[in-house]
Amino acid sequence: MADNVARNLGSRVGCHCWGTDATSTGALPTMAEVGCRWVRATRPMQMDVVSTGPRAYNFADQGEGSIDLAIANGMSIMGILDARWGNETLFNTLPYASPIWEHLDLWEDFVAATVRHYRDRVKYWEIINEPPFFWWYPTPEGVQIPEVNPVLQRAPIWAYVELLKASARAIRATDPEAKIVLGSGFGDGLFLKRIYELDGRDAFDVVSVHYLSCKHPRDFARPYRVVRDLMAAHGDAHKPLWDTENGPFGAVIGQAVRTPEEYEGLFNVYRHCFAHEFGLDRYFWFNPVTTVAGGEHATSYRLADGSLTPPYQAMATLARFVGEGALLASAHPGEEAHAYVFDGPQGPVTLLWATAPADYSLGGPVEAWSYLGTPTPLPARLTGAPLILAGNVLDRLDVTVRGPRETVVAPRRAIPPDVPGAVVPHGAPADAAAWAAIPYLATRDDVPVVMPDDHFVAVPSSVTADVQLAWDADALYLRVRTYDDTPSPNGLVQLALHDSDPAVTEWAFFYNAYGLINLYASPHGALCLRFEYLDPLAYPAGIMPTATLTTDPLPDGLRFTARLPWAELGPSRPGGHEPFLLMFTFNRADNMLAVPPDDHAEEWAHNFNDTFIVKAPSLQRWVKFTR
Repeated sequence: MADNVARNLGSRVGCHCWGTDATSTGALPTMAEVGCRWVRATRPMQMDVVSTGPRAYNFADQGEGSIDLAIANGMSIMGILDARWGNETLFNTLPYASPIWEHLDLWEDFVAATVRHYRDRVKYWEIINEPPFFWWYPTPEGVQIPEVNPVLQRAPIWAYVELLKASARAIRATDPEAKIVLGSGFGDGLFLKRIYELDGRDAFDVVSVHYLSCKHPRDFARPYRVVRDLMAAHGDAHKPLWDTENGPFGAVIGQAVRTPEEYEGLFNVYRHCFAHEFGLDRYFWFNPVTTVAGGEHATSYRLADGSLTPPYQAMATLARFVGEGALLASAHPGEEAHAYVFDGPQGPVTLLWATAPADYSLGGPVEAWSYLGTPTPLPARLTGAPLILAGNVLDRLDVTVRGPRETVVAPRRAIPPDVPGAVVPHGAPADAAAWAAIPYLATRDDVPVVMPDDHFVAVPSSVTADVQLAWDADALYLRVRTYDDTPSPNGLVQLALHDSDPAVTEWAFFYNAYGLINLYASPHGALCLRFEYLDPLAYPAGIMPTATLTTDPLPDGLRFTARLPWAELGPSRPGGHEPFLLMFTFNRADNMLAVPPDDHAEEWAHNFNDTFIVKAPSLQRWVKFTR
């Protein structure tokens, strides 16, 4: 069977398919219909799914049909070679090959057998999903997994590099035409940097990243450039860069949305434009099967009347008007209006929207459609909803931006309007007596224990806490006393801080904060770790170089005392736009994955994201900083 690669090499658009899930597989024809030319196949190439014993495999009953269905619909495949979906915690279904990096002979056999089986159908192979989250649970036979404080240990990055090299040997020996996609890192570039340092450069042909921001071109550009600059510094400027999981999160800029589906539809248009403008070679829409009641991967890609839901209709509109057309020109008048001219299948078209209030003129009538493909009269002002305009209108486009950037909350993550307010006193506490005089921002009676959403990642358990804050011109001071009925010297306090610019209401999600701050009591000592999403160039992910943290074990918990310089917290400062929104989580050490002793702690700064994503913040406060 053909693999369709030759005809699809020019396409940037991919999607996902959980090949052992009937609803996800059933969506493949619709995905192809709306313009997705590539599929990131998951379960059919998973070692623990297809293995029936050491060096024995059953592909036919484990998702192979989804591969053939995608190819029959004109699509090409990138398969993920994985085991336990990159997650060796809690379940040990292959005791003879766990952890996989200690059984590279069996892993190489699996890789060779899989590539041999799919050689005529699959030419691109990704090695492990999100290897920065590469972990295992080495449970001896007959040992019960504890519910509290299990000895979880991240695989060291060198182990992934050895597995990557073993995979490359097996793939290239079995199918010299195949291409190897590096397991994805993130926009901080830290994981990729270590791959290069560990001499992994020759073991992959494509670099992969996850979740480049698509709210604004500048937001997209920052992490994209971090990764691209790192590739160039190591002689890999020529290699393709793919975003192999990209889906909507956070706030939409410039457009009030009524439903999550409408929000995702807008996001799909933004992403396609940014991918062309910055040279992202391919992106995979994750997950194009909208979750509804009935299971993790249940689908609602069509409405009751049979029409496409907004995310799918937006993709169909892109396929209709833009297709695989080249980007002819782009412009950003006033930095907040965004125009992209594509050579579409029916001739040039301009996609136009704004991320701030903007007046515009086109110098005459222009045929226009909405981002959902319906004919529309030209609106009085530009909004975050893209217009599709016939022809190249850049020469006659006149835009006047009338105000600052507008960010409108996504409908799923709004902060309740009854979040309490508080005042943070001025002055740096010098000792315990000074802290004793500072009022509590919250006490353990105000802090609920928050249960996580259902997720394959096991996150630390929530605990209650007493919280105190103070500030001066140089730093934010924080003291947290956690309460843990299973005391441990390890724990985690997380803080996200939002500037309350009155024109910006982006309180939806920590990705819209100026950083996720992790105060980590760990085997490495007390660490202040930052994961920055919005501006990793100005605020690098990793250890905060001048922040300080001490932790004191207590009979029933921990006391964290931190000094966090404003220069490392982000661009916000007291006396600017107040109140601030502060969001906290407080966690015990169970399911805390330790950093291997031969890796760098900063490589794992982003690994605490799941704690903040999978469960809601346990404390939220609007705060003002007063003298």
